[in-house]
Amino acid sequence: MTGPDKVTAKDEAVPRELAPEDTHQAICVDVIALGQKWDQYPGQVGAIRTKIALVWQLDAKRQDGKPFELSTEYTLSMWEKANLRRDLESWRGKPYTEEQAKEGIAVDKLVGHNALLTVGHKTSGTGKKSAKIMTVTKLPKAMPALVAEPYTRAPFWAKKKEEYAAEAAKHLNDITPMAKAAAEDYDDFPPPHEADDESLPF
Repeated sequence: MTGPDKVTAKDEAVPRELAPEDTHQAICVDVIALGQKWDQYPGQVGAIRTKIALVWQLDAKRQDGKPFELSTEYTLSMWEKANLRRDLESWRGKPYTEEQAKEGIAVDKLVGHNALLTVGHKTSGTGKKSAKIMTVTKLPKAMPALVAEPYTRAPFWAKKKEEYAAEAAKHLNDITPMAKAAAEDYDDFPPPHEADDESLPF
């Protein structure tokens, strides 16, 4: 009787390149409407909220010579404590008035504009390390603008839209009146106003 074949299994996955931890000049290359998503956090009422993502190209390059791309997902809200409003105010270098916030901000007009991004590395509970955008700030006037390289939206964004829509549909008829009110607060996004800043459209 012959013995088993000698077979050794190894983790041969190629390590994913991470954008370096540093402050980088970057250009916004895409704004993606992700649709509605079911949000549920421990100890909080779940709600369906409208999500978007901003995609950036960094000045740092990968080994293949292409720029690193990073993205941040936001709830589409200009509520005073919303992450989107916080980052836009930091990016433009001044807060919005309540009138501006209520009129609405044309988020799609962010594409093509530069900022400084502070990038840090975070490790998940499963040990996976990823590069995250920690802060978004205004580009100094003396710094030449970064020009975007050819960009194509990655296919996984379409898959993410489908996953969010399917999950939201499962909860649509089950959420409580409180959750419905929370969703309405986050999803009530008014039409954009005309920008009055000469350097940035927001």
